[in-house]
Amino acid sequence: MRTPEWLNRLKRNYQILTSDLNFAAIETLIKSDAPSMLEFYTRDAKQPARKRNRFVRTLSLLKNLFIAFVIKLTPARRIIYLVALYFFISGIFSSRLLHSLIGFLLVNILLAFELANKLTAKDELEVARSIQLDLMPKTAPHLPHFDITFFSETAREVGGDFYDFVPMNGSTHAMMVIIGDISGKGMGAALHMVQVHTIMKDLGNEGDIKERLVEFNKRLKNLFPPETFLTSTFVGIERDNSIKLCRAGHLPLIYYASRNKSCSEITPGGIGIGLADSTIFASSLQEQSLDIFPGDVLVLYSDGLSETMNKTKEEFGEERIKTIIKKTSLKTALEIKEAILKSIVEFRGLTPPHDDLTLIVMKAH
Repeated sequence: MRTPEWLNRLKRNYQILTSDLNFAAIETLIKSDAPSMLEFYTRDAKQPARKRNRFVRTLSLLKNLFIAFVIKLTPARRIIYLVALYFFISGIFSSRLLHSLIGFLLVNILLAFELANKLTAKDELEVARSIQLDLMPKTAPHLPHFDITFFSETAREVGGDFYDFVPMNGSTHAMMVIIGDISGKGMGAALHMVQVHTIMKDLGNEGDIKERLVEFNKRLKNLFPPETFLTSTFVGIERDNSIKLCRAGHLPLIYYASRNKSCSEITPGGIGIGLADSTIFASSLQEQSLDIFPGDVLVLYSDGLSETMNKTKEEFGEERIKTIIKKTSLKTALEIKEAILKSIVEFRGLTPPHDDLTLIVMKAH
């Protein structure tokens, strides 16, 4: 029996609507995208008074969310939306189908404008992301006595984490490993990261880590706006394979000592870059040395790793990182890194990343 044309047409439309759709996409929409959208609007929504009962508070919150949503629209689109809402509601209460159709049409026109804006902005962010990625090292350096690997991801299309590997000339350092985290997220942090990268390249390949950090602070202090700062750790791999490091307000370096199979946090003193003038900044910096033996592991990371949260808002934490390092200490730097990232993915689940994440693993051999 021949299938009716209308049924074939219905099947084609269904296939168009459901192409590339899967359960994971629906689950992500419910568990990830919806909470992110709610957080976006609640930032500007007035919170209802606690003394009211739950029903009244819910109605008040919905009203405030509606106002926050309308305010986000441009004035012209705000008017179109309110006119569409008027026609739609009047069509329902007066049983005038034409009014409801006009309201539906206006909402779809508005949706088309918003979608076009979003796709244009997304294209621009992709270009910005490509430029940012081009500035960062693509591969880790190859050193005779160190195995080094790294990973970095942004919470949004672009981010403010910074890392670099600088071969050194005319100093005791053979290589300088650098990690940094600019305050904030998104485009603002990414633009500051470009400034950081430019200044880092301008500093050249000479000088010890403390001198470079002081000069780094001097230049960035004049560029950063108030309340913007950079936390960073500079690790100098010496030509005798020992380590020197300075920490400018960044998270501790995790050090696994193969001799006694223990993990410790290395936390020399120092304040964030851009927070104080050169004299105060320099006086806060402490330089620490470590004798490194084969099998020792050094892990540098940004707070996007340790502060990764699951659906219950529990943080991943430093202790989990140390536990993974101990369990995988006999493996390569790459395998240690992959074990940490696998645990992060399992811990996070479908919860979206709330901060940029950078991880550098160094293992002596």
